Amino acid sequence: MSEVVHNMVPRVRNGATSVSSPFNLFCSPSPVPFLLVSLLFFLLYLLSVPFALCPPFLVVSVAFGFVTLWEICESIYSSVRPPGQKKKKKSKNSMGGGFLAADHAPSHQFSAFWYAFPLRLWALFLPTVFALGLNEFAESLDNNDATRVVGVILSTGLLIGTFGFTVAHELLHSRHLKDQYAAWTMTTLVYYGHWNLEHRYHHHKFVSTPLDPATALRGQSFYSYLGQTVGGTFKTAWSRGGAGRGKRRVLSYLACSACVTCACVLRAGVAAGVAYHLVVSALAIMLLEVVQYVEHYGLKRSQTSEKANPSNADDYEAVGNMHSWNAKNSLTDLILFNLQHHAHHHADPKTEYHMLDANYKGSSPQLVLPYSSMALLSLVPPMFFSSMDRRLKALQSGAIEASLSWSDTPAVLTAAGLATLSISLLRY
Repeated sequence: MSEVVHNMVPRVRNGATSVSSPFNLFCSPSPVPFLLVSLLFFLLYLLSVPFALCPPFLVVSVAFGFVTLWEICESIYSSVRPPGQKKKKKSKNSMGGGFLAADHAPSHQFSAFWYAFPLRLWALFLPTVFALGLNEFAESLDNNDATRVVGVILSTGLLIGTFGFTVAHELLHSRHLKDQYAAWTMTTLVYYGHWNLEHRYHHHKFVSTPLDPATALRGQSFYSYLGQTVGGTFKTAWSRGGAGRGKRRVLSYLACSACVTCACVLRAGVAAGVAYHLVVSALAIMLLEVVQYVEHYGLKRSQTSEKANPSNADDYEAVGNMHSWNAKNSLTDLILFNLQHHAHHHADPKTEYHMLDANYKGSSPQLVLPYSSMALLSLVPPMFFSSMDRRLKALQSGAIEASLSWSDTPAVLTAAGLATLSISLLRY
């Protein structure tokens, strides 16, 4: 029923993307680019926090500054490039789909172990990042270096919120129990271990319905949504299962997080240690929730039952590709392990990240800009609503806008301005 205005998803031919674009230099069906980007951000953190060779805000400036500008430039290029380059090239070896789609079977070149390797590596990196940040935080307090204290907290919270929850999300859906345990470990690092229960057993079942606390309504600001999702996530996790099973698991997660707080107290003192852990946790949780806010904003599944107060997933239509916002960007896809290919993930949560299609079934709603840009835009509700509500209106008429238009200019300029502001932090 939907008309795709412009499909930005490149085809893969013989292991390489076929779209001619200077922004495709990062695209590859191998796990190596994902690993290299992960190592790059870990290195940036080491250089800026424990080694103090770079400004403490380096990670923040790169993630929300340079990456956002990259996203904007690539989105503009995709919208204005000559029509001849927009046409999708078909090949005998291509069966449809998009970047790293399952039809192209990149797993023939690499084993499942190597695709999981970057994810499992972050299970080791994250505790290291937290510990290094804690140590540098304590030393900066002793030196009365307020700028560095703020930089360390922001960089640590951002790295855990970006890579920590993204990787935990992938491992949570893994078939291997050891990966699921790693996901629980990573989320309990920041007082959000109960999110594992809510996401896996509630969000995927009730997404895009009023029963899902992680689905934002049309016209709902991120600030309003944040209270809804944080409280709703805890409530659904607490009440999950019979005989108090959900309560016991939530309490066990909180106990693990409390142990981390105790470690912070031992290194930085009571007040400073508790403050460090709580603020880093809050930043990481906000980053997770701003992504979830964008992923399903304003999308609804139609009610199929005649119940006045539906309470089951069966009371609504099945989850489809029209119930998640998607995006594609050559760099952000590597940072977020294709999390932006969200419709495909909800259609089949067991599909590994490298197999996800950016435009699932060729008709998935597309965001105005990729995730980093949209995260910044969500902080300015009028700019966020101006573009996203227009795309929601187009969806209601059966059209999918997948490229920028002149009406998106205020939103694009706002994102660019906030990105430039992030880069300016390098002066401190």
